[in-house]
Amino acid sequence: MAAAKKKGGNERACFHVALICWALAALGLIWAITFNITIYRSAMLEARDYQKDKANGVARQIHNYCSVATQLADTLTVFVERYEGRDPKQIEQYIDSILESAPREIIYGTGIWWEPYAFDPQSRYFGPYVYRKDPGAERTITYEWSTSRYDYHNQFWYRDGMQAQKEGMAITDPYIDRDVAFISLLKPFYDRKTKGFKGLVSVDLVPPHMARLLENVAIKSSDKAIIVSRTGHLIAHSDSEAVLERVRRRHPQQVFHSIMDVRFADSRVGYEDRLNYSHYMPMMGWTVVIASDPDELLAGYYRSRRVIALATLVYLLTLTIGYFTICYFLQSLERQRENFLYAEKMASLGEMAGSIAHEINNPLAIIQGSAQKLQIRLRHEELNREDLKHTAGVILKTAERIGRIIKSLRFVARDGSTDPFANTSIKTIVEETLALCEARLKNEEIRIDASLIPADLCCVCRAVQISQVLINLINNAVDAIRDLPEKWIRIEARSQKGMIHIAVTDSGPGIPKELADKIMKPFFTTKGVGKGTGLGLSISRGIAHAHGGDLELDADSPHTRFVLTLPQARESLQTA
Repeated sequence: MAAAKKKGGNERACFHVALICWALAALGLIWAITFNITIYRSAMLEARDYQKDKANGVARQIHNYCSVATQLADTLTVFVERYEGRDPKQIEQYIDSILESAPREIIYGTGIWWEPYAFDPQSRYFGPYVYRKDPGAERTITYEWSTSRYDYHNQFWYRDGMQAQKEGMAITDPYIDRDVAFISLLKPFYDRKTKGFKGLVSVDLVPPHMARLLENVAIKSSDKAIIVSRTGHLIAHSDSEAVLERVRRRHPQQVFHSIMDVRFADSRVGYEDRLNYSHYMPMMGWTVVIASDPDELLAGYYRSRRVIALATLVYLLTLTIGYFTICYFLQSLERQRENFLYAEKMASLGEMAGSIAHEINNPLAIIQGSAQKLQIRLRHEELNREDLKHTAGVILKTAERIGRIIKSLRFVARDGSTDPFANTSIKTIVEETLALCEARLKNEEIRIDASLIPADLCCVCRAVQISQVLINLINNAVDAIRDLPEKWIRIEARSQKGMIHIAVTDSGPGIPKELADKIMKPFFTTKGVGKGTGLGLSISRGIAHAHGGDLELDADSPHTRFVLTLPQARESLQTA
């Protein structure tokens, strides 16, 4: 408690203001962080929605791309399953007509792949394949894949098609076969009577057309749309040429014929900071990836973040300026309070100035008379040892009396606002105070009683300020009872629950209730004009509060009674 008191009221107030500013700063930072997180999440959700919409758009393009092949496969399957003839020419013509109706830029070729001897065991007819070498070229019917040089039963695409008996349809990843790139849609067909598996229908799509699908989806200039196969290779990339060039530079020992030779992981090198959204297409096993530049995708969030940072900085700067402004204001108030305190002290001393001067003049007159007496006796040579001893004793005693008065006056008159808090005897403070008030009390014929103060009772205080409070209470008491027939003032002190209660009671009848509620307010006085500042009790109460105590009017006392409460020193507590 003593350490806290040493800071002083002004320092404590600045400390409390600092705590409030720190709390407000913390709240401001929490708000800024929370708001930043909120708008970041909102921006990320908006970005994800954007990427999801673009990925779904690419997926729809792929679905439309494959739906053409699906329709051709369905039509061809129905024909093969219902065909009961044995004329290969009819089958070839039908396949040729199917391919003729197909979009040239999408469909490369279509074929029927029977199980061995399933159609014509005698001629070993496996079925034709019709294709276009170029989108504008004529259709070509070939049977070369039915020779021993090409055993399609061992090709991976045929094995994928065999697995399609469970799924109903299969789509392969892009692959190279006989120097041609394919994406094959495979559909099994069955014997209508036995329901047994008879073979596969294939519709082969043009892989380069996949890149053109990405152009149909409107994306930001910095976005990359990517289609990834089930093996992790690229099927299409919106910036395929740049990707190929970059990968070839990084892996000069490898050969990359096309974008389909590049793994997705290799294409991301140098773009790890991009925001990726993946959309999986279960029917094909492919993944559509939208890779976006975060600086462009989250540009709105970054602008908002800068605004939040600037607002937070301005807020903290305002708090800092406010803190120093309030502290300066508090220091000004403290200086003003000290000026009021000094003025009130001087006013209190001024009220006693006449009595103090009289109290000093009387001893000086005694000293002067004694000195004159010694001179007269010296001239008449009537001075003996006993007279000299007596006169010297009178002078010494009178000088000591003047010294006590001056010591008390110096004690009370000096500025004690910067004194450290110390354990001080209550009795000593009262005696020093009464030494100044004694002359005025005698002149007003007021009886003072301070005998009920234990000698070992100590408090933690600034003694000069407590003395000022007592002088103010005594002067108020003198002004209140000077015209009463019975005039007395009693000062007593007691200890209770770690606090010291110093009571100043006078013979007055008390203070009316309507005035008691106002008496502690600044500039309120019951004295006449020019006789009081109205600050005495207010300043005294402020001193008591600064000491961790209080000054109160005892409304239950039959006489006018003020009680000053102060923290008791530990030494007093131990002796008590």
